[in-house]
Amino acid sequence: MAESLFSPNGLCKSLKLTDHVRRIRDFAQNEIDPDCTVEDLYEKNKVKLLRLYLCTKRDVQEANSFTDSSPGTPSEVIRNPSQDVKQSQVSEPEVIIDLSSMSDTDVINLLIPHAELLTYEESSNVEFISDNNEEGRRQDQGTLEMTTEIFRIEEEEDQGTGVSHALPEAHDAAMQRNTYTDDEVTVGPSFSHSVDLDDTLPWEGSKPKVIIVVRRGNCLADLLAAFIDPDMMNRDVHIKRKLPNGELEEGEGSGVLRDCLTEFWGEFYSKCTLGTNVKTPYLRHEYQVQEWQAIARILVTGWTKVRYFPLLLSLPFLEECLYETNYSSVTESFLQYVSTQEREILELALKSFNSVEKDDLLDVLDAHDCHLLATEGNIAGLVSQLGHKSLIQTPMFVIDCWKPILKTLADTLYPQRLVEIVEERIPTPKRVKDLLEYPKEMTAPQNTVARHLRKYIGESDNTTLKAFLRFCTGADMLLGHSITVQFIETSTFQCRPQAHTCGCYLMLPVNYQNYPDLRNDFDLILRSSVWVMDII
Repeated sequence: MAESLFSPNGLCKSLKLTDHVRRIRDFAQNEIDPDCTVEDLYEKNKVKLLRLYLCTKRDVQEANSFTDSSPGTPSEVIRNPSQDVKQSQVSEPEVIIDLSSMSDTDVINLLIPHAELLTYEESSNVEFISDNNEEGRRQDQGTLEMTTEIFRIEEEEDQGTGVSHALPEAHDAAMQRNTYTDDEVTVGPSFSHSVDLDDTLPWEGSKPKVIIVVRRGNCLADLLAAFIDPDMMNRDVHIKRKLPNGELEEGEGSGVLRDCLTEFWGEFYSKCTLGTNVKTPYLRHEYQVQEWQAIARILVTGWTKVRYFPLLLSLPFLEECLYETNYSSVTESFLQYVSTQEREILELALKSFNSVEKDDLLDVLDAHDCHLLATEGNIAGLVSQLGHKSLIQTPMFVIDCWKPILKTLADTLYPQRLVEIVEERIPTPKRVKDLLEYPKEMTAPQNTVARHLRKYIGESDNTTLKAFLRFCTGADMLLGHSITVQFIETSTFQCRPQAHTCGCYLMLPVNYQNYPDLRNDFDLILRSSVWVMDII
């Protein structure tokens, strides 16, 4: 896969793979066993983000020395073209290509040429997009007119060179500085030298920054207006929220983006989909190709930036978008697509056809435009056919619109992983309780409030659990972020739970003397589902 990505048809400019020895190595320059799978590497190293590198060396006769080279001896990664040409004729340096972010769509477009110095002489554009139609009507490059207000702030960045070094010493230095992102944890042996492990990450500085102002209660329309522009995929997207009174919220960061995505997909499910427990897009006449592709761009952006994924979309529909075929059971998804009453009738018919009321079964089949008489021998096939029609055939126009956009995810989200993503993000009381992190030492009142909180989560239904997660993290699903519980002293008037979504902090007053008071305050807060982001 690495060779096909970075050297299509076996060529990368003047580099021919057939003239080189190729190896896949880890962050410590240890060669990877060809029989080892990616799953084995994750299990062995216990990391959340796996780093792999494609290494090449021109002199085939030195293959043995290439393999046996000490992992502790750093080698030149990318050579400056201004170096003496004669030097390259004597000994060719290794070219190491960072594959660490294979889960990020940007790495597919990142081609590192052989023996060239990577130089970034870009200026970052910060775009500020809001919903003011009167002031915001403008043309981009003389052709693109947007109905949102855009302010540009040009910031010239210093010219510099980006040279990727895959040195084993990087791990220890980065661990000591504690500068990892939320989705990245690296473990391994300790080394003495300090080299920044972030040097191996894909270059993001060249992306212009865009700030999209989204009005509360109008998230679907505002995000669609912004992502109609295909170039939005090449920008670093940030979100600011606007209150109904026209004022901008002070809050910003990943928590605000997660909260905005949660509101967007909630509104999308309500206005643009059909189905009960799983959803498929519903064709609206005002949504043409541009609008549906904008929704696909929002899906990709949410996944690549904060790992947010729309869980309610049916798996057969998503698989058709990603892989042009379906691996999941259409019948099982269809039973989750229909109403609870229809599901009970169909399940009974599939299990014991003679036990179901024929009139009830006929009503269900007729509601889904079945034109054949159901019998014990064909009921299973009928249900599968109706499911395929509802989940795949009807939204085929949307599937065709989404395919070119979601193609960037298909190479990293293989079918089994897609199923795991959906399953592991569904909240349950036990999973939510496991996310809570309390202070190591707690007083008696704090232990009492913590016990009340665990009881509240244990009694919560799925809707309440989603609202609780959104209140604490900004997302209505499990994203792997721990929720740090802090206890605060407040007055009786100010006694209510508080949260910071970016850092996933939940602050609980210690004033609660009994469980019903805590439950009442949480119910009132979570029922509103709208919380002002006022933390900078």
